[in-house]
Amino acid sequence: MKDEKQAKQALANLNGRNMYNTHTGGCNNLNLQISRNKTIEVKVNNSKSWDYTNPLLPIQMDSRVPAGPFEMHQNKNHIDHSLLPMHGMNMAAATSGHPNGFNNNSHYAPQSQHAPQHQRLHHLIPSIPGPNQSSYNQAAAAAAAAAAVAAQSVSGFSPASTVVQISNFPDQIANPDAIFTLFGVYGDILKVKIMYNRRDNALMQFKTYEQALNSVTKMDKVKLFDKVISVAFSKFPEIQLPMKNDGGLAKDYSTSPLHRFKKPGSKNFFNIYPPNVTLHLSNISQMTTQDQINELFSKYGKIINFKWISKENNKMALIELGCLEESVLALIALHNYQLNGSYLRVNFAKEYRNN
Repeated sequence: MKDEKQAKQALANLNGRNMYNTHTGGCNNLNLQISRNKTIEVKVNNSKSWDYTNPLLPIQMDSRVPAGPFEMHQNKNHIDHSLLPMHGMNMAAATSGHPNGFNNNSHYAPQSQHAPQHQRLHHLIPSIPGPNQSSYNQAAAAAAAAAAVAAQSVSGFSPASTVVQISNFPDQIANPDAIFTLFGVYGDILKVKIMYNRRDNALMQFKTYEQALNSVTKMDKVKLFDKVISVAFSKFPEIQLPMKNDGGLAKDYSTSPLHRFKKPGSKNFFNIYPPNVTLHLSNISQMTTQDQINELFSKYGKIINFKWISKENNKMALIELGCLEESVLALIALHNYQLNGSYLRVNFAKEYRNN
């Protein structure tokens, strides 16, 4: 890792995690420890070691790989594509709380979700010189390509990473509209699909990577109704909605008028907070009173505090409920609720206590 802080963060987030999904328990769980070694020395890039910071290291060829589009000068020598970093591998992901070390969405190139690895990497590797060129130049080109992919990976940015998987969510939000409204606080959601055989698992497709990242960083490990929600980037580049009726488990929101981030430069981009007991209310009618708001929100929980924060003709307020579950249910139910001719806008706010 880059430094000790990132190593400790990776240990905290990944130790005990399953290698193939976001759940703990079962087999194939990671067992991580801080090593006594201060550095790792890599002399050659091969199936046992790889230096992602040094593009000049030689690549050790593997003659077992069958001939293909990356054939070398001599037929018996081929680049071992399993050694190249997978597109989207995010070694910095652990430091931002990702439940695995990958931007899972970008494991697969858009042309196929199940293509062999050499095909998935094909669009990332520059043209390999023909038989007239030396195998040294070919290996150097492959090394440079691998370093470029690794550099992109370390940055943590993958333009295709817009699909997010949520799992272990409670029954109270187990419908597309509730997921759209709750996670729509962090970005404009285009599609939601709840898994048919696992109703506590769903996929969401956001408009941009940054919005998807907002949902991962703000909602992962949030505890609702005694269930800890897991939120991570998906391995799929996009969501395919079913052609036939699936019982209302999937929905297209690409033309929804309820997107919060439609206007470029909107203040909504700068007021994004994790789930908490305090809600920010805006677009309130001038005729609306505190008693009317309290009566409306008391249907979903106990009102602890209330405060007007009006600015000129823009009437806004903060309202604190008794617990996180109550504030989440109120947000889902009352965002875009028509009150005295205006449609309420409900968001999570900075926690507020009137004392």
